[in-house]
Amino acid sequence: MFYKYLNFSHALPKELYTKSVKEQTMGERIIRPITKDGKVTIPKQLREKYRIKDYVVFIESEEGIVIKPLD
Repeated sequence: MFYKYLNFSHALPKELYTKSVKEQTMGERIIRPITKDGKVTIPKQLREKYRIKDYVVFIESEEGIVIKPLD
Protein backbone atom coordinates (compact mmCIF):
# COMPACT_ATOMS: atom_id res chain seq x y z
CA MET A 1 0.00 0.00 0.00
CA PHE A 2 1.24 3.47 -0.88
CA TYR A 3 0.37 4.95 2.55
CA LYS A 4 3.39 3.18 4.04
CA TYR A 5 5.63 5.49 2.02
CA LEU A 6 3.91 8.79 2.76
CA ASN A 7 4.80 10.97 5.72
CA PHE A 8 1.88 13.06 6.98
CA SER A 9 3.55 14.08 10.23
CA HIS A 10 3.97 17.64 9.00
CA ALA A 11 0.19 18.04 8.57
CA LEU A 12 -0.99 16.61 11.89
CA PRO A 13 -0.51 17.99 15.38
CA LYS A 14 2.30 16.09 17.09
CA GLU A 15 -0.03 14.41 19.62
CA LEU A 16 -2.10 12.85 16.78
CA TYR A 17 0.79 11.40 14.78
CA THR A 18 2.17 7.90 15.19
CA LYS A 19 4.16 6.08 12.52
CA SER A 20 2.47 2.74 13.12
CA VAL A 21 -1.11 3.95 12.57
CA LYS A 22 -2.45 5.13 9.21
CA GLU A 23 -5.69 6.38 10.76
CA GLN A 24 -6.19 8.09 14.10
CA THR A 25 -9.57 7.86 15.82
CA MET A 26 -10.45 10.35 18.54
CA GLY A 27 -13.95 9.99 19.97
CA GLU A 28 -16.30 10.49 17.04
CA ARG A 29 -13.65 12.04 14.78
CA ILE A 30 -11.63 10.09 12.25
CA ILE A 31 -8.60 11.92 10.90
CA ARG A 32 -7.54 10.99 7.37
CA PRO A 33 -4.81 12.41 5.12
CA ILE A 34 -5.67 14.26 1.90
CA THR A 35 -3.52 13.45 -1.14
CA LYS A 36 -1.78 16.15 -3.17
CA ASP A 37 -4.59 16.02 -5.73
CA GLY A 38 -7.28 16.49 -3.03
CA LYS A 39 -8.48 12.91 -2.55
CA VAL A 40 -9.46 11.39 0.79
CA THR A 41 -10.65 7.84 1.52
CA ILE A 42 -13.88 7.45 3.46
CA PRO A 43 -13.31 4.60 5.93
CA LYS A 44 -15.10 1.34 5.07
CA GLN A 45 -17.08 1.23 8.31
CA LEU A 46 -18.57 4.67 7.54
CA ARG A 47 -19.28 3.80 3.90
CA GLU A 48 -21.17 0.71 5.06
CA LYS A 49 -22.98 2.41 7.94
CA TYR A 50 -24.25 5.29 5.75
CA ARG A 51 -24.65 3.18 2.59
CA ILE A 52 -22.27 5.32 0.55
CA LYS A 53 -21.78 3.75 -2.88
CA ASP A 54 -20.94 5.92 -5.88
CA TYR A 55 -21.39 9.60 -5.02
CA VAL A 56 -21.37 11.98 -2.05
CA VAL A 57 -22.59 15.55 -1.70
CA PHE A 58 -20.44 18.26 -0.09
CA ILE A 59 -22.52 20.85 1.79
CA GLU A 60 -20.98 24.00 3.26
CA SER A 61 -22.31 24.95 6.67
CA GLU A 62 -21.32 27.42 9.36
CA GLU A 63 -19.56 24.60 11.22
CA GLY A 64 -17.58 23.40 8.19
CA ILE A 65 -18.16 20.86 5.44
CA VAL A 66 -20.82 18.14 5.67
CA ILE A 67 -20.38 15.05 3.48
CA LYS A 68 -23.58 13.09 2.77
CA PRO A 69 -24.40 10.17 0.50
CA LEU A 70 -26.22 11.12 -2.70
CA ASP A 71 -29.75 9.70 -2.56
